[in-house]
Amino acid sequence: MIYLNTLADIDWWIAVLGLTPLPTILFAEPWRIFTYMWLHYPIVETVNNLIIPHAHIAMNVLFLWVFGDNVECRLGPGRFLGYYIVLGIVSGLGQVAWLHIIGQGWSPIIIIGASGAISGILGMYLSFFPQNNVVFMGKQMKAYWFIILWFLSQIAILFSLEISVGAAAHIVGFLLGVILGEVEKHVEEELS
Repeated sequence: MIYLNTLADIDWWIAVLGLTPLPTILFAEPWRIFTYMWLHYPIVETVNNLIIPHAHIAMNVLFLWVFGDNVECRLGPGRFLGYYIVLGIVSGLGQVAWLHIIGQGWSPIIIIGASGAISGILGMYLSFFPQNNVVFMGKQMKAYWFIILWFLSQIAILFSLEISVGAAAHIVGFLLGVILGEVEKHVEEELS
């Protein structure tokens, strides 16, 4: 619903709520570490000469639907939302740190999107359900193979010249998700 409401003037929303790598903005406007993950730019992708509007958010929603529902069932809705927010905040800060490492930290770059949080949910899914099967391109495969291949693609994107994708946010979110998933499993074992 937030996405639909922002479509009329997404650039204004991004300017007000997007995450920026400038530390002064982070300290002066700390809400940005939370609000950025609720915005998505209406990206239009072309795949096999087929124009796909809103492809970025569609992929995020698909990944959240396929992997997030199992994680939410295991954690419950309250803990799931809490983890989602933590994963989003930490992954956004990871992207900011990466931009500083590669020397882009002072550029007028604004970060938006839920991909880092969703990547964290993917990491939790890997911890909880590695042996589940997923269907990818019409083929059934173990979830851990799909997720590992996805993760390797994020590392490749990170070191490519393309910086419009927040690969560092994806990687940080995913790794934190795996860690939090393992901690959750350990806590569940201790309680049982």
